[in-house]
Amino acid sequence: MNPPVVAATVAAAESPSGRLIWVILIGFAVLIAGLLAGYRAWRRKETALKNLPPDAPLARLFAIPAASPIAVGTTVGLLLLAILSSRVVAGDRYYTPSAAAWMAIGIICGILVLLFGKTFGTMASLLVQLPTDRPPTAKEAASVKVPGRGFGIFIELLAALIAVWAGVRFNVLSLGSEHTYVLGGWTIPLTVLWIFAATNIVKLLDGLQGAANVLLLLAGISIHYFTFGVPEYFLNALSVIIIAAAIASLRFNFYPARLALTGPGIALAGFLFAILTVLARQKTVTALLLIFPMIVVIILVGGAMLGMLERQMAPENDEKK
Repeated sequence: MNPPVVAATVAAAESPSGRLIWVILIGFAVLIAGLLAGYRAWRRKETALKNLPPDAPLARLFAIPAASPIAVGTTVGLLLLAILSSRVVAGDRYYTPSAAAWMAIGIICGILVLLFGKTFGTMASLLVQLPTDRPPTAKEAASVKVPGRGFGIFIELLAALIAVWAGVRFNVLSLGSEHTYVLGGWTIPLTVLWIFAATNIVKLLDGLQGAANVLLLLAGISIHYFTFGVPEYFLNALSVIIIAAAIASLRFNFYPARLALTGPGIALAGFLFAILTVLARQKTVTALLLIFPMIVVIILVGGAMLGMLERQMAPENDEKK
């Protein structure tokens, strides 16, 4: 290809219309990937139901497959964003294309840690505690200790640290044009604490089918609205990825849920919500951008309390999920 043609192609890709086309294509790929992953997980669940006892804890057994629409869709979108960062993120007022690609990879690593960290921890624990040269005795099998809540906290903190290490952090906290605070040395600990806290706030929605998905959708829409037309291309593209993944997941996680989003799936939704709010906090997007999703969380937490009460009064309905 001739140099003038190459230059014209790059210029078109970096123009507003060219960038918009790439973002739309990424969002469409996320939607398709999320729907396909959810459909496959749902079919696997339907097949497994034929061989499982009626009282099997389906929500726990299919916790990771239930998260596949969000996880697969978001991962595909972030990979495409990293690959196309020179076209999508070029001209961003905060991030270079290489920094944006690095953050996308870091978020993907955090997703993998949240989804599979506890599983690998349990497998490692079994390998350490059980003999490998012979079948374990009944006493040995009964004495096995699996990672508990403390290990789950470690996994969530590790995912937050990976994201912060990749560049997801707020160095400056802006609450309006007249109130700006430079965090300095508090940047890393406060960002990790925020991601961990926001993740666990969203986890309170466990049991409300589709609540976490709707929260992600609303947060993504609000951030996309405030970043559309301004040179914050990475955050804008990330919001499109979250919106598309949330829409795909609603097909399977919304009431009546074909796949109940719980455990690592809820943690993943909280992690992505936290990432969005962290990246928005370091911008001048205004405090409304942060307050609005948190108000939604507070409202949904009230519904979560009702959901918990319902499970206490009718536990048999929860076992059928």
